[in-house]
Amino acid sequence: MTDPRNTSRERLHDLLADRVFDELDERERRELETLIPQFPDDNVEEFEFAAAAIDLAYAADRLEPMPTDVRARLETRVFESMREAGVGVASPERPAAEPGRATTRDDARRGTSAPAPRAQSDGRSFFDRLGWLAAAACLLVAVGAWWPQLKSEPSVAARRATLEKTAGDLVGGEWATQAYLGDKVVGGDFVWSPAEQEGYMRFEGLPVNDPAKEQYQLWLIDPNQEHPIDGGVFDARSDGTFDIDIHAKLGVEKLAAAAITIEKPGGVVVSVQDKLILLAEPKPL
Repeated sequence: MTDPRNTSRERLHDLLADRVFDELDERERRELETLIPQFPDDNVEEFEFAAAAIDLAYAADRLEPMPTDVRARLETRVFESMREAGVGVASPERPAAEPGRATTRDDARRGTSAPAPRAQSDGRSFFDRLGWLAAAACLLVAVGAWWPQLKSEPSVAARRATLEKTAGDLVGGEWATQAYLGDKVVGGDFVWSPAEQEGYMRFEGLPVNDPAKEQYQLWLIDPNQEHPIDGGVFDARSDGTFDIDIHAKLGVEKLAAAAITIEKPGGVVVSVQDKLILLAEPKPL
């Protein structure tokens, strides 16, 4: 005969799994609140811990690869600890989780990872083993990614610094404020690498613009082109110092000058340059 208490415990586990994924309706929430006090030995918090570990596993594609020696030490340490706790697992040479395979939602609802370490029949509760299931989920992340070092895109200033160190054909010049700005003086400069077709601009004191009314637009003057080349539109969100990427729409073979104009939102294809505010002549750097 089926033990009603075991049936209730299984129902508790199902509801906890649904709660992890926020899938409980109001009736199920009330049922869960009734069942939890009936099983005080079950460590409910470990369910949330396992869910957090699985979330980390899904985030592994944003993480840096782990050094091979660290990975090996971590695998050995975790598997040895699990054996000491009486949990049967594959050896580090034959890991239980297939490389690159993330823990799935169905796995989590069944209380497994991908694939989970098989618990020995030692009479312990599901929640006693769940702590190690969570550890296995964490191992998926740890051996698949070096998660203390999150990937981050280098800043514009950092990319500019790299270009200045590595480009052997760098040219650039300082901005000269034009009459359209009146008494306002804008500082800054630009750099450009013809070989890399990469460049950056720096501004200091550029008036803040309203993007809904107007935007700044860069023009790269190449004598081999009939019209100035569109270098991209941008905004000044503060009048402090800031850096901007150059996004040339065409290849720039020979840069003779760079200019900044004020244009309508989104920029224009060809500028009449009636609102020319900055001009710079490049020199080898």
